[in-house]
Amino acid sequence: MAVRPHDALFKATFGVPAYAIALFRAVLPPAVFDALEWADLRVENASFVDPALADRHGDLLFSLPRRDGSGHVLLYVLVEHQSQPDPHMPLRLLGYLVQIWQRARREAPDVPLPLIVPLVISHAPAGWTTASTLDELFPPELKGVGRELAEYLPRFRILVEDLARATDDRIRARVAGPVPQLVCRLLRDARDHAALIASVDAWPDVYEAAGQRDPAALHQILAYVDQIVEPFLVEEFRAKLALRTPTAGAIAMRWSELQREEARREGREEGREEGREEGREEGQRELLRRQLTLKFGELSPEHEARLAAASAADLDRFAVRILVADSAAAVLAS
Repeated sequence: MAVRPHDALFKATFGVPAYAIALFRAVLPPAVFDALEWADLRVENASFVDPALADRHGDLLFSLPRRDGSGHVLLYVLVEHQSQPDPHMPLRLLGYLVQIWQRARREAPDVPLPLIVPLVISHAPAGWTTASTLDELFPPELKGVGRELAEYLPRFRILVEDLARATDDRIRARVAGPVPQLVCRLLRDARDHAALIASVDAWPDVYEAAGQRDPAALHQILAYVDQIVEPFLVEEFRAKLALRTPTAGAIAMRWSELQREEARREGREEGREEGREEGREEGQRELLRRQLTLKFGELSPEHEARLAAASAADLDRFAVRILVADSAAAVLAS
């Protein structure tokens, strides 16, 4: 099964131990974080999500020793991609944890089962609105039963990081490093494309730092935006980066050129290079027409004629101008 865009971004970022540690430092209770030996964090190569649900959840598993030498702890992270939280998530997550324990038992039958700390990263737009403990799924009156029966009521808690309720300031304050910060924000705004594009204006310093420190991670972010955002907004996103961030902007422009080169190469292989190039220009022309109309209203006949006659170089200039111009005439000036 193809990897989904949200899952690919999540795993590519937080599968890197340094970025995973930045996330865990933000979300784990301090006493839990301090009890673990982070220098020995290891990413386990496993997924316990049902393949049929791979478009709804993605997961990562980590192991590391306790600082007191009393054994290892597993950290299981599930990122939820649904637009609404699963109301039975504690039960579903318990099933995944049981799979982890069963594997541990098969690999080391004489060793006690490891402690697992489960964490759910949610970017549902309305926020986390469902249960975070298993006993919440049982009838409420069972919580008031006598001690004899209460012992049979299973209790199981998951940590929930609710990105929908995380402000920009909260993300920057809690999550260390530009790449983890950007990924948390982009996952939060994944369904609000205007907010996602606006992240460049709000966080140019974070994008610039990400481009300087980890160009490969910025490539992953660019690929993510390409996959989830409408094409005309993708162009706006890249153009904003070019205007606001020297290093990240250069990477974005090179990314665009690489994609155009790939498209031209595919066209040559199929004997349709000329048609593809003409199609690209016409697509860019239509994109600009849509952007101009959305921003300034219906175009005059003169502006329509100017746009229709524009060369490929003209279209590239117009695509940058539209971000800062205050009129259609300013965009389409010679």
